[in-house]
Amino acid sequence: MNNSEYLWVEKYRPQSIDECVLPAELKKTFNDIVKGGQLPNLLLAGTAGLGKTTVAKALCNMLDLDYIMINGSEESGIDVLRNKIKQFASTVSLSGGYKVVILDEADYLNCFDGTQLIQFSTSDSEVDIKIDTINNLLGTEFFARSVNPVTLEECLTPAYVIEKGEAEVFEVEFDDGSVMKCTEDHVFFDENGNECKIKDMLKMLSV
Repeated sequence: MNNSEYLWVEKYRPQSIDECVLPAELKKTFNDIVKGGQLPNLLLAGTAGLGKTTVAKALCNMLDLDYIMINGSEESGIDVLRNKIKQFASTVSLSGGYKVVILDEADYLNCFDGTQLIQFSTSDSEVDIKIDTINNLLGTEFFARSVNPVTLEECLTPAYVIEKGEAEVFEVEFDDGSVMKCTEDHVFFDENGNECKIKDMLKMLSV
């Protein structure tokens, strides 16, 4: 017997975006994702009861994707990644598609001081790579490996580890109509492969 057969909340949970009680604009956004056939990485935020979990499950159902639910208030830490998530992601999907990890209550997830990060540092002649822990990198600048979407070449972009904080979020619309939300320090690349951050674009527009 599965959850939907004995839990009222699961039995009557909306199974598609159209069944969800959402503003028309949000319904269109989510339905466009379904029509595109690809589920991007999503961060759904808001107060309790808005339908974040329901929307995540509905998107997976409509795209016929296998998914696993991880409740951040009950399961967190590196062991969950090493064991539960890695084991799920490394097996073949029964539906033939890709797999999705839904991190519910993600605001309760934590990174332990001992969590290790790959740290890059650059000089004129070479790139040094070493592994360091979060507590040692807290508040310092290092470099993270990224990919230039124009040239598809690997590059290094500045990264920071912060304890906590808030940042203003900007909405960027591209020529193809797609929309992305990011902070002012998010790095973009122009058609020539040059880096440019949101805050740099705002400065140019204000001149």
